[in-house]
Amino acid sequence: MIKILPINVVCHAMLRLGSEQSFSRASLEAAVRDVVVALAPHSARFRGFAASDAAAEIVRRARQSQLSFERFSAERLPLYRLYADYVQHCMPASA
Repeated sequence: MIKILPINVVCHAMLRLGSEQSFSRASLEAAVRDVVVALAPHSARFRGFAASDAAAEIVRRARQSQLSFERFSAERLPLYRLYADYVQHCMPASA
């Protein structure tokens, strides 16, 4: 059974934002909320967070993985993809 961790959610959100010029904490948190909503049908697989947690809290927990989420980093793109791809099959086709 696949476990969905905060790092998976936040990396998915980072990829949605990409190298967007207006990257901010608020835009990241909005993207995290969108990813959590998209993954809601699989909430039984959430580990280390709940669908009701604030996006800022999910980002804080994801930071425990030693990845920075202060800005989009092209050097870390392979890691973002790795963590995001782990749960890609749980995302709706339109997400």
